[in-house]
Amino acid sequence: MKQKITLFVLTFLMLSTVAFAQRNFSSNLHESAAKTGMSHHVWNSLRPQHAVVPAQNSMFRSLDTKLGLDSLVVSVYDANLAVWMPGNKEWHTYDADGHETLFTLFYWNADLNDWMPDGKTGYEYDADGRLSVDSSFYFDSDSTQWFIIDKNVYTYDADGKLMQKVNYYWDANSSQWEPTEQSSYSYNADGSIDVISTSYWVGSWVDGSEEAYIYDGDGNLTEIVSSYWDGFSWEPDSRELFGYNADGQWTEYITQYWDFDLQDWANDEKEEYIYDAAGDVMENFTYGWDIVTQTWMSVSKLDLVHDTDYSAQDLLIPIVYEEDAPHFFTHKLDNAQLYNWDEDLGWEVFLNVDLYYSEYVFTGTSEPEAKELGVFPNPASDHISLQLPDDFTEGIFRVFDAQGRQVLVQELQGSGEISVAGLRSGLYFYTLGGDERKMYGKFVKE
Repeated sequence: MKQKITLFVLTFLMLSTVAFAQRNFSSNLHESAAKTGMSHHVWNSLRPQHAVVPAQNSMFRSLDTKLGLDSLVVSVYDANLAVWMPGNKEWHTYDADGHETLFTLFYWNADLNDWMPDGKTGYEYDADGRLSVDSSFYFDSDSTQWFIIDKNVYTYDADGKLMQKVNYYWDANSSQWEPTEQSSYSYNADGSIDVISTSYWVGSWVDGSEEAYIYDGDGNLTEIVSSYWDGFSWEPDSRELFGYNADGQWTEYITQYWDFDLQDWANDEKEEYIYDAAGDVMENFTYGWDIVTQTWMSVSKLDLVHDTDYSAQDLLIPIVYEEDAPHFFTHKLDNAQLYNWDEDLGWEVFLNVDLYYSEYVFTGTSEPEAKELGVFPNPASDHISLQLPDDFTEGIFRVFDAQGRQVLVQELQGSGEISVAGLRSGLYFYTLGGDERKMYGKFVKE
């Protein structure tokens, strides 16, 4: 399943590959991984594939208030300098019905000492609020222009079930869309996914792969078996196993690949989830299968911090996380830290993720679009003045340093005068949420 993923995920995947190579783990990058573009899992190299139907398909009632995850900042720990360095950040924008409309990814340019755009995905919806098209773009720093990469088009049946997803890439030479692959969905009598069949365009559609979904008596997804068409017959490719505790919480995930020499499934990776008393995942451990010792070996762990004052029903979660990591958002997720396992030193922190939310009041009539907000003087000394729109009434003003740490928060009511006397010299970024809109900008403190 082709997915749009963040630089955070790519960083972790590359890190995991290095970790596996250092430990003589199975290094099989089997065909399935290539077909998925290595976007198989999110956050911790885990993708719960039973959540493949595009989310964000329900509209909010008038004047519904939600906390929307609208920005995320990733920092990388430099062990040599013992400091956190900025890595990348995300912006997420929602419309008046609570649908995500834009996901923008930035990376930190150390030479320019500034955030630079990297990629973005735009989302479109049909009259029933279902995701109909998502389009991906990359940013060309030389021309400072956005260029289209590809798009996915979604089709549903009369009951609202996803029936087909077709991927197209933009051919700049012919200036037209060309198909690449399509996935067709079939369902069991209870409406759960039965089989996803993917075919590829080579002048005509040819068979490519299939994913068969298996459930237990309680309706829990227990297994996904993937096969590929070799031109003559269907051959086993990979298998995913899901485990649950007595409370029905997802606790284990194992990936396996088909060993043609042994004619059997071989272990690849394993995930374990540890829950706290509030039902939130507080730790996520990743293991790799050591083909020499035939045992699971620690690779990484993810520690998560939640705010239990806000449950999943109070939140707006971006599509990429709502589909791929819903188990991390049973309550408001505020922070996550990724650690690598070192056989000599133990757990070593590597990545820090801070998540930021704004309050959105959905009226069903307007979009809380993100717009740039001017500030003066810039550079500033002790005070700054925001160039607020004439109709602005109130909102929450937040300031972040170059590492993405929130250093100032202030409620604004009409006035745009802010004291920054307590801030150190340097580059700062700010957001202003309120009046059903989102504004942002940056300034330099002398």
